Amino acid sequence: MEHDDDFEDDDYVDDGFDYEEYIDREFGDHRAVDDIPKLWRWVAAGLLLMFLLSFLATFRLWIPV
Repeated sequence: MEHDDDFEDDDYVDDGFDYEEYIDREFGDHRAVDDIPKLWRWVAAGLLLMFLLSFLATFRLWIPV
């Protein structure tokens, strides 16, 4: 059975790693929506609208003029 302290004995510890800086960078105060360009939001909204209208047209709840 291996010892629990093998991890420290084999010099796996990285003293140069700043955990607080990593957390701030990866999970900081920015929102995920800010990472998506506005163009792709409009494309997604348009596709959603087209899907909804085609679904409604299938059941004759909406018919284009």
